[in-house]
Amino acid sequence: MATVIDQVLIKLGENRTRRAQESTYRKNREQVARQFSRIRSQQSHVVVPPLSAFRQLPTMTVVQSTSSIESFEPESWVLNRLEVELGTWREKAREGLSATLGYPNWKTASTKILHPVDRVTACFLCKQCSKIPVRHRDNGCFDFGGACLHQCPLTKKEKRAKIPWKPEIFVKDGKVRI
Repeated sequence: MATVIDQVLIKLGENRTRRAQESTYRKNREQVARQFSRIRSQQSHVVVPPLSAFRQLPTMTVVQSTSSIESFEPESWVLNRLEVELGTWREKAREGLSATLGYPNWKTASTKILHPVDRVTACFLCKQCSKIPVRHRDNGCFDFGGACLHQCPLTKKEKRAKIPWKPEIFVKDGKVRI
C-alpha cells in the first residue's frame, strides 16, 4: 500500500508543478500582449509587427518562457532590448516590402527623398487572404504600417499551422487609389 500512496503523491506533485508552470507561462504571455498594446497605444506612429510576430522576438520569447513573472518597467533592460529588436524587425520589413515595390536594396544619401515604402504611392495587397480591414477600406489597400500589422484571418483548419508574417505574402497594388 505504501508504494501506491507514494506513486499517487509523486503524480500529485508533478501535476501541481506543471499547473504552476502553465499558469506562469499564461501570465507571461498576457504581459507580452499588454506590452504590445501599450506600445501600439502610446506610439501610434511607430510601425510594429502583428502580435504573433511580436511574441517571436528573442526578448519576448525569453520573457514568455521564464519561470518567474517579470514586470515591464520603463528603465528595464527588457524595454531597451525590445526597442533594438523592433528596429531590426522594421528594417527587415522595410527592405522586404521595398523589394515588393520594385526597389530591392534601395539606398540613398539624400535626406529629402522618402523611402519607397513611406511614399503615398506605396500600396500593398495580401496574396493569401485579400482581406482589407475597415481602417484601410477607404484606400482599398495597405500602407506600410498596415501591411506590417496585417495578420491573415485563418480558417479553423489553418489555425493549427499559423502562417508567420513575411513580406513575401504582399504584392504591389497596381491600382493606386489616392
